[in-house]
Amino acid sequence: GGAGGEGAPPQPRFVINSSIAGKLPVAYLSPYSTSKHACDTYAACLRMELQHFGIGVTTVLASFHKTPLIVAADGTFRGADYVRKTWDRMAASKQAEYGEAVLECLEYSSDALLIDFAWDPLRVNEALVRAATTLSPPEAEVYCGCDSRYVMQALPRLPAFLSEWVVERYLNWYGHRAGVKPAAVEEQLKQLAGARDSKEKTL
Repeated sequence: GGAGGEGAPPQPRFVINSSIAGKLPVAYLSPYSTSKHACDTYAACLRMELQHFGIGVTTVLASFHKTPLIVAADGTFRGADYVRKTWDRMAASKQAEYGEAVLECLEYSSDALLIDFAWDPLRVNEALVRAATTLSPPEAEVYCGCDSRYVMQALPRLPAFLSEWVVERYLNWYGHRAGVKPAAVEEQLKQLAGARDSKEKTL
C-alpha cells in the first residue's frame, strides 16, 4: 500500500527529466548547464509549492548515457561524428572563434567520455518509470548512473573551488591536459599580455 494505508492510491506526482549537469558547472557548456540548473530549481520550487496539495515532484538527474545523440540506429557509436556534424553546421566565423584545436579536443573527449564511460539509456527509462509509478512517497531527486549517484552527487557539497577543480579535470580532462582553449580566448589572452607588457615598459 501507499503512504495513505493499505489499498490507498499512490501519491500524485510530477516527474521532471533533468541532468546532473544542473548540479555541476562545466566550462564552455554554460548554456546547457544553466538550462538544467533552471530545470532543477523550478522542480524544487514546484515541489515546495505543491506539497500543500499532496502532490510530489521528482527530478531525475541522469549522467552520461548512450542516447541517440551518440549512438546510431544500427548500434554503432558516433560521438565524434555528432560533434563534426554540429561543427559543419556552424558559421565559419563561429568556427574561427573556437578553432580546430577545440574541435579535435571535443571529438576525442566525445569518444573517450560519452562512449567508454556512458551508461545504457534503459537506466534512465527505468528511473523515470519507477519515479512515476512507485507506491512509495515520491523522492525529491533520483540520481541515475553510478557516476551520478556516487561521484557527482557528492561534488556540489564540496567547497566551490574544490568541486570546480575536480569537474574541470574530470569532465574537461583532455582539454586541461592539452592546454586547449577556444581560439578567441587565446587571442584575447595574447592581447591582454601584450597590453600588460607595453604598460610595464612605459613605467
